[in-house]
Amino acid sequence: MLSAGCDAQFSPFFLIHAVVAIYQRGRSPGYALRDGDLMPHVNDKRAFNECTRLLGGPKQLHLNARLNGRRIVDTPHPGQQEFQALLLWCLLSPTRSIDWDRRIGRSFRDMFLYYSWASPQPERLSTGWTVAARVASYLLPSISIDDRGEARCGGVPGLRYASNNGRSIQLRHLPTGGTLELVDNRRHEHQDLREFLGFEASRAQHHFNRRPVTPVWEKPTLTSTEFTELRQWFLAQHAPLLSAMMARIDLLWRHFFNRAELDINPRSKCPRLSWWAGPTTMDFVTLLIDSPIAIDNVRAFSAGDQCRALALGDAALELRGPGDDQ
Repeated sequence: MLSAGCDAQFSPFFLIHAVVAIYQRGRSPGYALRDGDLMPHVNDKRAFNECTRLLGGPKQLHLNARLNGRRIVDTPHPGQQEFQALLLWCLLSPTRSIDWDRRIGRSFRDMFLYYSWASPQPERLSTGWTVAARVASYLLPSISIDDRGEARCGGVPGLRYASNNGRSIQLRHLPTGGTLELVDNRRHEHQDLREFLGFEASRAQHHFNRRPVTPVWEKPTLTSTEFTELRQWFLAQHAPLLSAMMARIDLLWRHFFNRAELDINPRSKCPRLSWWAGPTTMDFVTLLIDSPIAIDNVRAFSAGDQCRALALGDAALELRGPGDDQ
């Protein structure tokens, strides 16, 4: 059972990698204490700059996501939240533990190898990749027939190609309405990127258990096979926190370059995020509750064994990283 409590100590590692802006409860955003007095707006720019550093991605996208001078990190749309939560589950779950992750070659977790940056926007998650079309080809779904004659889905059920330009590919998730933008590090001609996606998808499908496959990523509706496969997704209750972690994936994938893993704690039945290098558990929690990229209204608890847990409404997420003495 989770018990209240959260240590607020900083290790030297944390102080090197993050400048924490302290927000006083009950005071207006943009105000800071100086010699006991409130000074309006002195920390706005500093907090924004630290937010952009921690999140990563092009500065213009951060500017686009401001509201009253503050960088909005978490989407207010429930559908986009659930899609980002599902995406985090796919990308960080143990390799091949999800039934949809069945293509020969790269697994969902291997998408980390192509990653450049992530910049959450209110209506979409914008992400950068070294080969955006290849990442899209692994995420977009196809249907094949297994040894028992049953139709199975490879890729994220319900994910669809929406559009592209010379730099990015837009994917839309039919069940949630969520949008993922995959931005390529290089600029292509508009048609070239679409053809590149077709080539990568064809190449990936050829290796799909070495069986004939039927691409469904341009179909306007959800197929019955996809509908059935989506029953494996069971963490919708925890979407607000899982979505928040997907929005902040740069903390794990770029700043601390480790392969964090998302699983289920068999005792508490809560989703659990684990990592083995980089910030201590407490330092990571501090980033999430008391910094320029803090999650609004989140509460932190002790979960024992150098673990912490976050709660936001009915959502919960356990965090397990290196101890403060490591």
